[in-house]
Amino acid sequence: MAAYPAGRVANAPLWPGTWHERSADMVQADLKAADIPFVVETPDGLRFADFHVLRHIHLPAR
Repeated sequence: MAAYPAGRVANAPLWPGTWHERSADMVQADLKAADIPFVVETPDGLRFADFHVLRHIHLPAR
């Protein structure tokens, strides 16, 4: 991963393309395919499994 940005043009997008326009849809489709709910009711209110929550999720090694 560290090698990816090496040699890229300064101020150019690190992840080019238009994926960011549909990233929420992509995450929701993946969650649906994995049978993971996008919205969960908790005692503290609704919780959403959005793109930003990915930084808090840790998957067990297989």
